Amino acid sequence: MRAEEQIRQLETENMSLREQLAKALEHLGQALGRIHELEGQLAKDSHNSSKPPSSDGPRRKRRSQRRTSEKPTGGQPGHAGCSLMQGASPDEVVRHRPVVCDHCHQLLEGIAGQVKERRQIHDLPQVRLVVQEHQVEEVCCPACQVSEGTWVAWVQLAAERLAPTVAQIADWLSAGALQHADETVVRIAGKRRWLHVNSTGLLTHLAWHAKRGRQALEDIGIWPRFRGRALRDRWASYDYYPCAQSICGAHLVRDCVSVYEQEQQPWAEEMADLLLSMAEAANEWRQRGAHAVPAEEGDAWIAQYFELLACGFAAQPPPSREAIRKQLGRQKQSAAKNLLDDLLRRAEQVLAFLDDLSIPFTSNQAERDLRMVKVQQKISGTDLCRACNRILKHRGIPRRFLFEATVATKQ
Repeated sequence: MRAEEQIRQLETENMSLREQLAKALEHLGQALGRIHELEGQLAKDSHNSSKPPSSDGPRRKRRSQRRTSEKPTGGQPGHAGCSLMQGASPDEVVRHRPVVCDHCHQLLEGIAGQVKERRQIHDLPQVRLVVQEHQVEEVCCPACQVSEGTWVAWVQLAAERLAPTVAQIADWLSAGALQHADETVVRIAGKRRWLHVNSTGLLTHLAWHAKRGRQALEDIGIWPRFRGRALRDRWASYDYYPCAQSICGAHLVRDCVSVYEQEQQPWAEEMADLLLSMAEAANEWRQRGAHAVPAEEGDAWIAQYFELLACGFAAQPPPSREAIRKQLGRQKQSAAKNLLDDLLRRAEQVLAFLDDLSIPFTSNQAERDLRMVKVQQKISGTDLCRACNRILKHRGIPRRFLFEATVATKQ
């Protein structure tokens, strides 16, 4: 084989190896991206996402969002203080008196003394292990045996009788000035469904639907009629409705913590601290009876907000030419970029609580109203029954009655 042929063969092999290497590097990049995505999902818990604390598991440490106070530990200046007072009737009195005189060594036995000083020791009795066994007996009453069919009929009857109350609560919520909204997944009769909540401090409306999006909100019927202000998360389906809206600060803080922990971007941690500081300032002015944060202070908070957004956008890596060339349509963005876009696009909704102190910082009201349904389903160990097509609770009606009326029964 001549030298020219060998050179051409080597060049061909070299080109083939380069193509294989390029494909291998591309696959490696995709694999690393997928690994990073999966690691991010595993690292999410209740402190950096909307997952409930019950899903954290025993190995995860609870992390509070409360920041360390600048005040020293212990009692603060001006605190009245209190101490353990001496008891008037001690259980036991131990007398300490001299036996002989210190000067002449005369015996002092039988001579009356006088109490010079009293000190008391408050101590707990010796701890002793007490074993107490509780035995639960099951007794079947021969006079009243209720079948599962009877239970199902009772639940259906309760749902029918509560229907007018559900409709009235929906009407009141639709005409209100403020509502909290959220949604979560539940299993009803073995199928995955979405439980939607609309609530205030006095009323809560819970309804399930097969869909999560706009179709569910239209069928439930509260959002299309509502004209007040809604406190919600970043879910896009709420954007279709023209009412005034505010974004839950607790959701944003968790999202910022997640971006900081997963993508190591300092601006996200600073944004979480800023949002919490804004909430503290708003609460202080609310306690003073103000209706809004003073304009000068509010402008300073807003300026810091947009400065952090500028730092966040500057920290985002530009997309590679290869990714732009290969991907058509809308480019996939990182969680940090999506969060930055929302914080910028929804700035008025995020910061509205500074201008109107009647707006809460979080939508925790909605999350609390959903929690009892999830707890009930978890404790019962079964799905909700079909009759629970309208689950509700009204603060004026005993909560125990309403949850017994919508009790889950095994199908």
